[in-house]
Amino acid sequence: MIAGAAWFGFRRLTAANYFATASALGLTSVEIPLYWQVIEDQLFDLRRADDLLDLAEDNGVRMHAGTAAIDLALPFDIVGLPISAETVAFNIELAKRVIDVGASLGLEVIRVCEPNIEAPHLDIADAYMEAYGFALNGLGGYAETRGLKVVAENYGITAAQTRTLLDAADHPNVGTLFDPCNYFRIGDDPVDALRLMGDKVFYCHLKDAISDDQRASTDLYADSRWRPSVAVGQGDIDWHTLIPALASVYAGIVAIEYEMPDDVVAATAVSRDFLLDFSAVRTS
Repeated sequence: MIAGAAWFGFRRLTAANYFATASALGLTSVEIPLYWQVIEDQLFDLRRADDLLDLAEDNGVRMHAGTAAIDLALPFDIVGLPISAETVAFNIELAKRVIDVGASLGLEVIRVCEPNIEAPHLDIADAYMEAYGFALNGLGGYAETRGLKVVAENYGITAAQTRTLLDAADHPNVGTLFDPCNYFRIGDDPVDALRLMGDKVFYCHLKDAISDDQRASTDLYADSRWRPSVAVGQGDIDWHTLIPALASVYAGIVAIEYEMPDDVVAATAVSRDFLLDFSAVRTS
């Protein structure tokens, strides 16, 4: 497995500074936000694929993955608000546009969605995951024509719910972004979750969490449901069991995702050094 950089913690940086920082950390496989191509995020203000490709080359990094967060199924969105069939249809086309952009940048995998089940809707969790799976089946076919894969991230959904989604998707170009910390945060054992994913792990985010963390969830951002993560190895996830288990089913990029921008560089370096103590992880 190759340690890379996830974008979220670097969200205050320009594209140039983010690429340069990741390169200086030895994390030359980087994730980029694909929101900017759609909503014109000023931090990534490069309109043509060639500009961003040149910038990556100049800084010695390779754009491997992209992240978007698009609501793809009825009856509600990621925060549990009602969503219409017309909006879903529009979002499916938006996801195809994101896939097109990713293909033009030479990406290998795109997180197109991070579905979530809020407590009031648990009674329809399986149906909701199946609806997401059906949507992703179609997007998987489209992604296949563009030479890349699409993934759903576990963001508030259990491993069993993720598996229901993947089974409904049933496409070789659809998998999951495996984030063990997100499972840990909702009380799922990450190793057990990994066993359910099998060969459907197409990409990874790695961060850690403290079980009895006393910080407020708003320390991460205003509407966060979770307290901030910590550097890999500084929390309570059992990495010495998890990393060998992950390496047995996955050989791709494990993107370090430290979430707090104020100290993201130092904490990403701590995570990198911890991961490199495992023989299964390298930087290139």
